Amino acid sequence: MRNFQFSILAFVCLLLRTVTALCPQVCICDIDEWGRKRTRCENGGIRIPGTVDIQNLDNDVEVLVISGSRQNPNFINLEPAMFLNKRFKEIHLTYSDLERLSSSPFHYVSNTLQVLNLTNNRLSFAVEQNFRNLSRLTHLHLDYNRIEPVFSAMFNFLSSLKVLTMSNNLIREIPPRMALQLSQLEVLDLSSNPLGERQPGAVNDNRQPIPDTIFQDMPNLRVLRVANASLDGLPWPAIQKSVTNLNEVDLSANRIKEIKANQLSLNRKLEVAKLAGNPITRIEPNALSGMYLRYLDLSGINPNVLAPGVFQGARIVFLDISDMNLNNALNREVFLPISQDLKGLNISGNPDLALESRMFELFPNLEDLTMKRMNKGQLSNDFFGYQNVIQNLDLSENQLVMLDDGFFNQLSELTRLNLASNQLTSIPVNINRPKIQEIDLFNNRLTSFPDALAMTFASPSSRLQSLRLNSNPWHCDCSVAGLGRWLTRQDGSMNGQRIVCQGTGNFTCPVCQSPENLRGVPLDRATFLDSCTPIADTRNTGTANVDVIIAVVVCLIVLIIAVLLLVLWYRNRLHSYRTYEEKRKDADVYDQNGDAEVFAEDPGPISKPKSGVPASAPVKAPVKGAESDV
Repeated sequence: MRNFQFSILAFVCLLLRTVTALCPQVCICDIDEWGRKRTRCENGGIRIPGTVDIQNLDNDVEVLVISGSRQNPNFINLEPAMFLNKRFKEIHLTYSDLERLSSSPFHYVSNTLQVLNLTNNRLSFAVEQNFRNLSRLTHLHLDYNRIEPVFSAMFNFLSSLKVLTMSNNLIREIPPRMALQLSQLEVLDLSSNPLGERQPGAVNDNRQPIPDTIFQDMPNLRVLRVANASLDGLPWPAIQKSVTNLNEVDLSANRIKEIKANQLSLNRKLEVAKLAGNPITRIEPNALSGMYLRYLDLSGINPNVLAPGVFQGARIVFLDISDMNLNNALNREVFLPISQDLKGLNISGNPDLALESRMFELFPNLEDLTMKRMNKGQLSNDFFGYQNVIQNLDLSENQLVMLDDGFFNQLSELTRLNLASNQLTSIPVNINRPKIQEIDLFNNRLTSFPDALAMTFASPSSRLQSLRLNSNPWHCDCSVAGLGRWLTRQDGSMNGQRIVCQGTGNFTCPVCQSPENLRGVPLDRATFLDSCTPIADTRNTGTANVDVIIAVVVCLIVLIIAVLLLVLWYRNRLHSYRTYEEKRKDADVYDQNGDAEVFAEDPGPISKPKSGVPASAPVKAPVKGAESDV
């Protein structure tokens, strides 16, 4: 019996040791968002083999992440045998001293591997044999290495590849058939490579940085990114001929000087065009005609391109014209052709642009407006004094000192508001719009927070999800008591701790700056709250005030009507009033003349004889049978 117990104990210890061995101490073993077992070793300084033995990992782990940082890289020596019997679908080996790949290093996971991430290493070249048999691979990332030469057919074994990124390397030339067998490729990123730079020592360098023939091997290409590559342009005729599904092109920060007609416009499925930071001085009329662009980036280019007719015939949903040194006001004639379709506009970094009241009324469907770095201290109260549907408003990184309460009156659809990095000393009361979800007040000069606003945000009817208040000089007295109480509430979805101390950016609780004894104390832990008397709940103050006003108005109307009726009755009574004497006179005349006409002249005084009967009165005949009574 004792031996049996000992055997059980030994088995349990062995089992626990085995389970522990499956997840190295420097790693985290969990389940990713797709329900796959994952091993993450991300602290850097890892040696493979050594610190982590991949061969000892559980065979059903599908995602392997070995990462670090530039300050603390990993040391990796890849050998095919370390992947024996593994079923990895994703391998991420980043931030290491890896300089070369052996022949077929991923041979044993070729039947399962779909994503291979080798970014931020020291690879100087890659050849066809490095990727042998990886026919199921769909994503290959080689960014931020030192790769210089690339070869024709170097990805010959990657017949299922859909995404290839090689940005931030040293590639100077693309061979004509580099994309051989990449017929399924949808995304190609060659950004931040010196493709257009002249070869060292070359006198007449007439080579084509991106040859025409490369596009015939990529008929399904949808996204082409060649930003910051010293290019003068692209072989547009070859692209239009071979790549009929091109949806996005990024040509930012190159050497392009002009956009001609039939370059962009003939790519009928092109919806995203990024031309920022080029020395473009002219966009030919009709160069954008017939295009439906979800996003057009013209930021940082010459403002002269915004000439009348530049957008003629185009439909643009989001337009970025930031950092263009725009001055005066937006030319209505330029923007009128796209005014009905425009839903997003970025005018940031144009401090000389005149900001006029109702200037965006031209765009009735505008939902997203960004106005960062405009160097404005104040905006007029009626800046948005028109019916609008703006949902996202970014006024960050300005010099705004105050915004009047009426500034937000017409922004009934506002859901996200960014006022970070301004000089605001108070919070506008009307900042609480009916649909507001996110407010960013980071890095202002706020010292107090209205109790009524805190109560409104804490109410069940509020839709607020994120309120960022960090980096403000909060003075922790009763002027922030309402905010402090909200932060300490623990009643479900409207808990201030979740909204103010986490929000959508996972930021921290705001802290007190003064008085000195509370400096650095988070508002949700400040002890001064106990000495502050809560104010009455004013969450429904606005509604109550409206009800009172309506009641007063109704009472005034009823009173006015009653006075008018009384005046009319009195005038009618006065008009029909006759004295008792007038009525008696009328009665006497009637008795004398019956229905005869009553003369208007005065009959004079009536004499009274001794008999007591008027002289002019007729004497009545004695009644028969009355003598016995005399």
